[in-house]
Amino acid sequence: MIEVAAKQQLFPLFERMPGFVSHTVIDIGGDSVMSMTIFETQEQAEAGNAAVRHLVQQILSHVMPTPATIVVGRVMAHLDQ
Repeated sequence: MIEVAAKQQLFPLFERMPGFVSHTVIDIGGDSVMSMTIFETQEQAEAGNAAVRHLVQQILSHVMPTPATIVVGRVMAHLDQ
């Protein structure tokens, strides 16, 4: 469910946001999911978080009754293949 929602609703939204670099959703086990979104600047990341927070609560509230914890920080190292 989360995978489908991310691909169909979140990915297109992120792709339209200024400074968007990447978005990854990871199943970390125990019915928990972690996602990481990278933007070019912290300001763009904060704007991106604000834009998707409401959408995430709308489409995933039945599988995520507790709002996600959001942390913003500076990327110190990143490798793409």
